[in-house]
Amino acid sequence: MTRARVAVMVGVFASAYSVAAAEPTDRRPDGWLVRATPGFGYSWDDEPTCALDGRMFAGGFSGGYFVAPGLLVGAAVALNVNTLPPAASCGDGSVRFALAMVVGPAVDWYPRPDHGLHVLAAFGYAEIDDGSMPDGSVSGRGIGGIAAIGYDWLAERSSSGTAIRIGTQLQVSAQRTFTANAKHSTLVPALLVTFAFN
Repeated sequence: MTRARVAVMVGVFASAYSVAAAEPTDRRPDGWLVRATPGFGYSWDDEPTCALDGRMFAGGFSGGYFVAPGLLVGAAVALNVNTLPPAASCGDGSVRFALAMVVGPAVDWYPRPDHGLHVLAAFGYAEIDDGSMPDGSVSGRGIGGIAAIGYDWLAERSSSGTAIRIGTQLQVSAQRTFTANAKHSTLVPALLVTFAFN
């Protein structure tokens, strides 16, 4: 490929990027906002006997109120669930239903309020069910956090003024939980689709 062609391609991509960056794609969100985030992730856990390792159905919810342009304060919850294969010395040896959850206060920041890029952080209560409890009770409680970066596009605005924003989000949730018999330290990165309403 000649240098001239490379220069033309670079110019085309730069022009497209500058046009996209100049146009406010989401029309500044304000007031209340609620977001649902379904997707897929993978869990790593350092507990040796009954770990939450493997693919997970990931997602959750977040929401709050814009207290300043581009700054939303509210709450978020991350939910990661799946059935995992039997683990040695874990429960009754059958397939396990596993859950890892974090819920707590959250801050969601749009660095450029007229565009859809946003960064979310939350910290609070964590809960893990590793499938080891015969009565189905939760197997661990502790603390956890959520960190995410995403982008919202304005898909539709209703006649009442409600905006529906569709986007994508890269999220990492972490839990540290304790029981009498186990200590879970889990990390769940996930790629999510987002549906926001405000």
